[in-house]
Amino acid sequence: MQENQYLWDEKNPKGYYNRAGIYKTKVEYDFIKSHILNNQKTMVLSRSPQILDLGGGSGRFALPLLKSGFDITVVDLDPKAIELCKHKGITKSYCCDIRNTDLTGFDVILAMELFLVTPPADVFKVSNQKLVKEGLFIFVGTNKNSWRNKLHNLRKRKSKNYGELSVKEYEDLVLVNGFEIIDIKGFNWIPFKVNSNNILIPVIAKLESVLRLNKWLYQSPWLLFACKKIK
Repeated sequence: MQENQYLWDEKNPKGYYNRAGIYKTKVEYDFIKSHILNNQKTMVLSRSPQILDLGGGSGRFALPLLKSGFDITVVDLDPKAIELCKHKGITKSYCCDIRNTDLTGFDVILAMELFLVTPPADVFKVSNQKLVKEGLFIFVGTNKNSWRNKLHNLRKRKSKNYGELSVKEYEDLVLVNGFEIIDIKGFNWIPFKVNSNNILIPVIAKLESVLRLNKWLYQSPWLLFACKKIK
């Protein structure tokens, strides 16, 4: 099986193997790894943290985490994605709905761009059930109050809603589901399509960093959250 048969593989030019995808993956992975390491120190674990990647696709984050020595499990509905995971050596890869797996007892759960296909409330419920107390939940959400979403809504033939919520709605979901927020970071101010290879993307990414747009949460198109389970 060739890797480009699965759209959202990190080596597929129509998925993440382009300037937009490489930019997003780096921002997300740096956030993920830094918080996993910080959480590992906080929990004083004598072993590698057990990580569950919900909707983890073909291992965009699981593979580099595995190579860094972490114990990673991937769950995804797409059989092509899971086949690729196993081909890459991610042996703990399962093709099933995140709501139907009996896996539990994880120190860290990732839900990266999962709200695009699964209701946020369901993802929060599953994550709370499968995390140990004080476990870490990291997710990405799109901001319905951002400038990009407002422009999107002006289109005559806009696509369907992809689980966009406001910052306040995300904060409320975190609290009602037994979590507390550790960190929030805004990103993806890139004004191009999700799989764009525009040569200006690295320049805009640099401006995003220099201007500290990641701190402008209420206008950031995408939001990264790191949360701790408290109950």
